[in-house]
Amino acid sequence: MNYSIKKLFIVPFLLFLSTCINTKDEQIFLSKLHPAWYPKQNNKLQELLKEKNQIAKDRFGFMTDKNQVRALIMPHAGITCSGHVAAAATKILENSDIKKVVVLGGLHRPYNSKTPFVLLPPEFTKYSMPQGNIEVASQVSADICQNYAHLFSYNLQAFENEHSLEIELPFLQKYLSSFELIPILVGQPNDNQIKQMAQILTPFIDDHTLVVASSDFTHYGPNYGYTPFAQNQQKKIKKIDSMAIEHIQNLDLNAFDQFLKQTHASICGSMPIKLLMALANNNAFGKLYSNLVAYDTSAEKIESNQTNSVSYVGLVFSNDNPKNKPLKDQFSQYEKEDLLKMSRNVLENIYAEQKLNPALLEPTKTTSQKQPMGTFVTLRKGASKRLRGCIGRIISPYPLY
Repeated sequence: MNYSIKKLFIVPFLLFLSTCINTKDEQIFLSKLHPAWYPKQNNKLQELLKEKNQIAKDRFGFMTDKNQVRALIMPHAGITCSGHVAAAATKILENSDIKKVVVLGGLHRPYNSKTPFVLLPPEFTKYSMPQGNIEVASQVSADICQNYAHLFSYNLQAFENEHSLEIELPFLQKYLSSFELIPILVGQPNDNQIKQMAQILTPFIDDHTLVVASSDFTHYGPNYGYTPFAQNQQKKIKKIDSMAIEHIQNLDLNAFDQFLKQTHASICGSMPIKLLMALANNNAFGKLYSNLVAYDTSAEKIESNQTNSVSYVGLVFSNDNPKNKPLKDQFSQYEKEDLLKMSRNVLENIYAEQKLNPALLEPTKTTSQKQPMGTFVTLRKGASKRLRGCIGRIISPYPLY
């Protein structure tokens, strides 16, 4: 009997602790995400982050002024799946002077939310993570919610169950020494509400503020109810993602909307992305330049399984004008290698028995390629690398691609 009574009282207390810790001066929000998203032990998390950082360093280099980075688009799958792409976007920030980070997560489920934007209740002044607590700008949330109650509400359940926001925090903590967090979950706002939200948030953004939009890109396959094609899946998925990236880099909200309606592309963080674009159009960041620093898909890791695939994109937006950089630094490593890959694929396709549609061989279209510049292709033969031929022009009045 005594055992039963103790069990009855202990369980509710533990459930309470899984949500927050009360101290005299503060309440600390504790994650309830399953460890499958990321390790909950700091030493294991650090090992995984180090591994992903090395992959990002090897595959996705990019040079820019870290103190001019204003916004990122990062994937939000489990760190084991998309962590290398997330690391590629955030490692640029290492030792930067960012002091405040607005993370825009998407709601995969409504969690009984009554408004299009959801905030962490203001009593939570810290967000507990394995690497240490993050300061939460709780007064900002309180002020926004009080003044714009038609757009904002508090929803603890959403923050306890939604992964899209929290999964970005280990990377931000790794590369930023310390920062104040403004966590916002985005539901399904209409275009008007997105524009209103951009106007509300703009005054909170300065030169020491970073905005992160959390999103995976195309979810292809029966697991996601999206199978518009059955052949050359990876090339066609890349084509869809390329169209999305082009509209996003152009900050063209209308074109991005039309693209989503026409393709039904399953970009789960489209609303956070649209809010980021609206902020840019509201001049929250000043003049922006963007680069695609990383792109990958889950299916690329398992070549024998093309049934389901999720795309991961790392986009960096900064005030760093590429024209002020050496030519070699105006493109990310991914953008350079993607152009080279296209050149090789075009040659191979010419001699292939079953030729592909040339449109499927195109690189991911980025704003970097729109600059007028020349290009020169050299073809070498065999192990000796004997010169076989070359073609191109050193300078050109036309865009690179």
